Order: sequence, then C-alpha cells, then structure tokens
Amino acid sequence: MHEKRRELQQRSHQQLLKRFDEDGDGKLNQHEKANAKAHAEKRRNQMRRKLLNQFDADGDGKLNDAERENARNAMEMRIENERRNRQQQRNQRQENPATENPRPHDNQPERRRRPLQRFDTNQDGKLDDSERAAMRNAREAMRKKQPNPAELEHPQPQN
Repeated sequence: MHEKRRELQQRSHQQLLKRFDEDGDGKLNQHEKANAKAHAEKRRNQMRRKLLNQFDADGDGKLNDAERENARNAMEMRIENERRNRQQQRNQRQENPATENPRPHDNQPERRRRPLQRFDTNQDGKLDDSERAAMRNAREAMRKKQPNPAELEHPQPQN
C-alpha cells in the first residue's frame, strides 16, 4: 500500500513540475509555487461550487449533514462504478486478448520496427534527426494524398 501511495506522490510531483516549472530546473521557485497554489485554489473553488450546485438541496449556500452525506454517497458510488468498469475491461481483455487491441502500445515493438526498417538509412538501429524528418515528411505526404474519412462523412464548413 505504501508503494502505491509513493508512486502516486511521485507521479503527482512530476505532473506539478511539468505544469508549473517554467524555468525547467526541476524545482519550483517562489513564483512557480505561487502559480501552483493559485491553480489549486481555483480548482478547489470550482469543486466547491460544483458540489453546492449538485447537492445543496435547501439552497442556503452550504452543505448540511444530510446534503454532505448525499454527496459522500454519490462520490463513493461513482468511485465504485469506475472500479467495476475497470475490472470488467481487464476481464474482457483477458478473455479475448487477440480479438481487439484497445491498447495501441501493446504492439509497440512491431509499430516501432516498421518505420525503423524503412527510414533508418544508416542502419544504426535508431532514427537520427534527419531520418525522423524524412519520416515526418513521408507521413505528411501520405496525409495529403489520402482524404480523412471523417471529413468525407462530415465536411467542415469553409471560411
């Protein structure tokens, strides 16, 4: 249990750095911390308003004990439903592993091997900048040649 909590804390810390570490030094300075705190306060206020809008039955602007209990029960039910849905998806993947691959990264080695074989001109086993650029150019050329099926079904209005 402690390992999961530690993983969550590390992931949360990395997300904080990714979002608020403007100078990229791996630490939050005073300004960056202030931005993070302001963002957190804004999110808390949004959640408070959402809870009040959803569960403040008497409209007095605060949750009484019964309203708080309703909110708690609704959140527990939502969490339980999400857990149940994730478990069902895991079970379906285990029962039918070859039918449909909902995770594109499961076949990552094959997905990486094809472009590597085609664009790794110096045969060093990885794509350098010029090889990546050639791959991007080829991908763009393919996109320009082939119309997007979604656009054919639902054409975008012209400005």
